[in-house]
Amino acid sequence: MKHFKLILFLCGTIGIAAVGCKKSNSVDMADRVLVVEDLSHSACKTNAARSSEREEYLEYHTVDSNYLYIKHVNASLNCCPDSIMVYSSIYDGKLQYLLCNKNNNCNCNCLYDVICKIGPLDYASYSMVVGVCTGSSAEIKIDFNDKTEGRILIKNLSE
Repeated sequence: MKHFKLILFLCGTIGIAAVGCKKSNSVDMADRVLVVEDLSHSACKTNAARSSEREEYLEYHTVDSNYLYIKHVNASLNCCPDSIMVYSSIYDGKLQYLLCNKNNNCNCNCLYDVICKIGPLDYASYSMVVGVCTGSSAEIKIDFNDKTEGRILIKNLSE
C-alpha cells in the first residue's frame, strides 16, 4: 500500500508540474539599451568609390553567439568621422539601430562603411528598424539565431 501511495503521489506531482510548466517561445521584449562593440568605419569615400557603389545597404550575421555583426555600407554622414556613433536598443518591441554624428557642425557629407556588433540578443524574431540621422531608414524582419545572415537595401544612391 505504501508503494501505491508513493507512486500515486509521484504521478500527481509530475502531472501538476507538467500542467503548470508551459514551454514558451516568446522573448521578453522589455525596452533596454543594447551594447555596441567594436565600432569602426572607413575613411570618407572618394568620388571613384561612389560611382562604383550605387546603394546604401546593411549586411548582418550572428557573431559571439548572441551579438549581431552589422556592416552598414555607404552611410551618408557629415565629414567629421570622429563623431560617428551607433545607438542600439529594444524599444517598443522592436530592435533599433541608429547611426548618427555627435558633431553636426560640419558642412560637408561623405559616404562611410560603418561596422559594429550589437547585443546581447535572445534568439527570436525581431522587427528591426534601421536609421541614419541624416534621413535614411528601413524596417526589416530578422529571425535571430546562430545562423542569422542577410543583406538589406536601404536606398539607391542618387548620381
